[in-house]
Amino acid sequence: MAQEALRGPPLPVEDVQAVIGAAMTGAMTLQMVFVGDKLGLYRALKQAGGPVTSAQLAAAAGLQERWVREWLHQQAAARLVECDREAAAFWMTRAQLDVLANEEGADASPYFSAGTAGGILNLGDHRDALLDCFRTGAGLSYDRHGPACAAGVKRELGVWTRHFLVEKVSSLPGLLPKLKAGAKVADVGCGAGLAICLLAAAFPKSEFHGYDISKHALELAVSDAAARGLPNAHFHDCSRPEGRLPAAPAFDFVLVNDALHDMTRPDQVLAALRGALQPDGLFLICDIASLGPPAANIEGHPMGACMYAFSVSCCLSSGLSEPGGLGLGTLGFHREVAERMAKEAGFSSFEPLDWESSMNAYYLVRP
Repeated sequence: MAQEALRGPPLPVEDVQAVIGAAMTGAMTLQMVFVGDKLGLYRALKQAGGPVTSAQLAAAAGLQERWVREWLHQQAAARLVECDREAAAFWMTRAQLDVLANEEGADASPYFSAGTAGGILNLGDHRDALLDCFRTGAGLSYDRHGPACAAGVKRELGVWTRHFLVEKVSSLPGLLPKLKAGAKVADVGCGAGLAICLLAAAFPKSEFHGYDISKHALELAVSDAAARGLPNAHFHDCSRPEGRLPAAPAFDFVLVNDALHDMTRPDQVLAALRGALQPDGLFLICDIASLGPPAANIEGHPMGACMYAFSVSCCLSSGLSEPGGLGLGTLGFHREVAERMAKEAGFSSFEPLDWESSMNAYYLVRP
């Protein structure tokens, strides 16, 4: 008896081949996005303010014209840059600039995405080690991917963090007066510390503590806080005994942003957070939006194929990087798992927040 396929009738061979063709196009285009971002070509197109030739763009960016011309042809074919009918003049629309150029400054865009290219390409540098993961079962920690990974994650998560974090945190019930008066806050899985730095700058009377096990990320965090002059921002290496969360209630607010699904034992971390949170404290979980069990994501998640690829390359790998790791994967910390783990850790209240996002789910948890 034939097995019914989840995704419907099987694809003909031409369509299967087209899937690979689309993936090749996406992979090669991402590499060109990395080039444009790293060499400042998008920023040069923005500064031009209108149509330019490849020679003009090359001169503005300090690059060789022939290489810039071929890059422009690829970008125009990908619809990331516009060109005239002779493919002689090139420019970018506001939408293209928002996605590819407007990362910071007065016109910074919440749609900026070019920063993800470098991080994704960095994962490919470790493909041989990934093959060994399949053979041994042991995953790679984030630091095994090197400093570039920590910097890439900072840029990727930094878009939402810069545009929405302070506003969203301030909207949580009863928290804003505490932050203004002087609260104690923890960000667990803080990465390169951007959230801690922004909150510390916004609420100078409060005390902020970032916890992580990535030495590369913590180096970036300490450097960023020092450059911003933030005496109320502190960072801890929780792979060391002295850097772990306090066992007694200490924090008025705890944040975990896009990290629980990466952890080897998120259940144990949640239990530690419960012990470190004040009885009237708040705990905000931000994690990847998942539709639930694998079948739901395979069938209905608009980025399911991308998310599972991220999982194999990075998130699942991190979750299996220590013996006994649960290995949840990118889409494994869905609402049912999050609520169950929170309740098992001793939290009494678990409330999904209706914060519109195509990528993340948000939960407000209380002791």
